Amino acid sequence: METLRTFAYEQLVSNDQLWLCQQNHARYYTTFAQEVFAGLLGDDQVNWMQYALADHENCLTALRWALAQANGEIAIAIAGGLWWFWCRRGLFLLGLEMLQAALQLATPDLSARAVALNGLASIYLSQDDYAHSLAVHREGLALRHQLHDATGMYTVLHNMGLTAYMMGDYDQAITWLNEGVAADPTSDPTQAWAHLGLIAQEMQDLPQALVWLEQAYERVMQQSEGWMQAWVMNYLADVLRETGEFARATQLAQASLQIFTAWKIVIIGLIHK
Repeated sequence: METLRTFAYEQLVSNDQLWLCQQNHARYYTTFAQEVFAGLLGDDQVNWMQYALADHENCLTALRWALAQANGEIAIAIAGGLWWFWCRRGLFLLGLEMLQAALQLATPDLSARAVALNGLASIYLSQDDYAHSLAVHREGLALRHQLHDATGMYTVLHNMGLTAYMMGDYDQAITWLNEGVAADPTSDPTQAWAHLGLIAQEMQDLPQALVWLEQAYERVMQQSEGWMQAWVMNYLADVLRETGEFARATQLAQASLQIFTAWKIVIIGLIHK
């Protein structure tokens, strides 16, 4: 097999086809990375995780080629498409390295740049680097405004709210979460409501926490089964436990565990994609 690879490489070089072949390879994996990003948010996450794992090295080869060529359009699109995969696999240092390198380059696709910025800020958050996370989110928010991207504004403001929550600045977190929902009334507010419930719990306002989390639970149970249902059930169960509703808390916690186990999902943080 290695002999065949060497022969093929030599033939491409001798026929001046190597660069074109590498470019076509990179463009193919640019599209694949976007499909992975969407797939890991959809109803077939287990299979898409396997697809991504199987072709991860090819994606990295394409990404590194784009970086070496200073091709920001391809590099940013691939890195932006893979950031959620990297988070889900715990590959934070790799994601940080690739996203930082890609975002140093220019691209005409400002939407792809905004997605990559969200990924970089989210990885900074996973490393407890709140200052860099907020700085990158602010850059991304400015791009979303420039693009008139209401859904993108919701995403960034939500994640800024999460960052403030992790910092213990609950008032600022509440402000940004509410601003996010207001920025795009068409977006699903389930995560925002759930985070508002978590903040109320941290502030020892258990009645308000139940209001937000029950609201999130009612909405999420109308959707397809997935990590969002499991996550909301888990945190609602925790508040119910604190209020002494042990039977329902146990029921929800067990249902949450079953979904996480069945989907083989490990949630790293609570970031919005």
